[in-house]
Amino acid sequence: MSVRLNEVLRNILYISQESILSHPLDQLLGKVCDACNQLFGSDLTWIGLIQQQSHLITPIAASGQEDYLAEVLALAPSSLDDDNNPTAKALRTKETITDNINDDNCPQGGWQDFLRKWSFLSTCSLPLLSDGEPLGVVTLYSKKKDAFPSQNVMTLELLANLATIVIKNARLNDEKTHLQAEQKNLLNAIEANIDGIALCTLQGVYTYMNPAYAKIYGYNSAAKLLGKSWKTIYSPVERVYFYKHIMPQLMESGLWRGEAQGQKRDGTIFHQEISLTFLKDQAGQASGIICNARDITERKAMELEIINTKEQLESLVEQLKTLAVTDDLTSLYNIRKFYEDLKKEMKRSSRTGQVFSLLVVDIDNFKQYNDIHGHLGGDKVLKKIGRLLKNTLRKTDLAYRYGGDEFVIILTETTSDQAKEVADKLRFNYEKLGLNPTTLSIGIAEYNPEYDHEQIIRLADGAMYEAKKQGNKVCITSQIPVHLM
Repeated sequence: MSVRLNEVLRNILYISQESILSHPLDQLLGKVCDACNQLFGSDLTWIGLIQQQSHLITPIAASGQEDYLAEVLALAPSSLDDDNNPTAKALRTKETITDNINDDNCPQGGWQDFLRKWSFLSTCSLPLLSDGEPLGVVTLYSKKKDAFPSQNVMTLELLANLATIVIKNARLNDEKTHLQAEQKNLLNAIEANIDGIALCTLQGVYTYMNPAYAKIYGYNSAAKLLGKSWKTIYSPVERVYFYKHIMPQLMESGLWRGEAQGQKRDGTIFHQEISLTFLKDQAGQASGIICNARDITERKAMELEIINTKEQLESLVEQLKTLAVTDDLTSLYNIRKFYEDLKKEMKRSSRTGQVFSLLVVDIDNFKQYNDIHGHLGGDKVLKKIGRLLKNTLRKTDLAYRYGGDEFVIILTETTSDQAKEVADKLRFNYEKLGLNPTTLSIGIAEYNPEYDHEQIIRLADGAMYEAKKQGNKVCITSQIPVHLM
């Protein structure tokens, strides 16, 4: 039977129009099957698609008597490697297969039993090829011999090509729908994001922003910033910094992250954290800029508060450390600090070879002064001698209240002769205070590496008592051998 070309073209045009309307794929392919039966007089047409993972042919549409359809849909999922199946052969060879069916070429089982049952005498299978690879197959059956002559096969191939286009368009539509859903989900996520996200041109003109971005800069609607330059959201100082420093780095590396001052709609200056990244086109060229922004004013205030609190704590710790080693009354170091420093100075002197001298100072007649002026008067004397020691000694020298009315002094890098000059100056300055009848007795000991800390203290203490015996005069210790102490 010869098929008129205009009838085929009319059907192709009709199905193409239906395809544009995005009807379901099985319905569109069903129309292709209907057209094949109507135009070529076949009794049964079905279309199957290849399942890549299972390597099976799965029917998606068919047209013919209901009795045929029930069986063909059950038999259609068959292997592509089935040599007795003309449909599988067409897919394997990627060529149209036409054949007349008889007992010689139709062995027992499966498709063959189906063909015998319904007395089909002709078959034609056309692979649906896309870029040379099969997507599926169209198979027609007829109860007439030689039902698919070569001139009809060429026309059939037009319908097969139409089926291929319909399948490809349907898959593209599925991909498009999937991409649109992903884009919608992404847009919803961006719109709901608490961080500000915006897109702008390379010239800095906003083309999109989410509500959070507009809110950061004091706008209740993103529309009020769209089409405007990002100069709008930077303080005058930051604008200069932006174009001199940020933009050159962005152009060089394609990315910039940091902090900057922003400007709200009402002129309020605030702290913001910014990330700028190039948006690239398919050619990899920068086509815009993605802007991420976050208001960090509260965080900066908290950081500043933490820094201030830390500084206050550090200052308090230092004060506590000082109080722990300071005598409350005289503001000199206490005896605990004295023993720590004396041992350190002894180690330093032994290591460097630099001598130091230790002075022990006692207030003469202090009990008598207390009896006359009371304990408050005695406390004033102790405070004055504390100030006297601080004002007279060098910054490198260290003075301590040893206990009661006794004091000790470490004179760094000082010989006993040099220490005597310091002691005389202390006694002279004290006498000028007019705290009669009190005077000072001072003993001096120069450190020798053979001494331990107790021995040098005993030497200086003994020299102080010798000074008292000699009438409150400064006394320098003699170099007494350690084994005689």
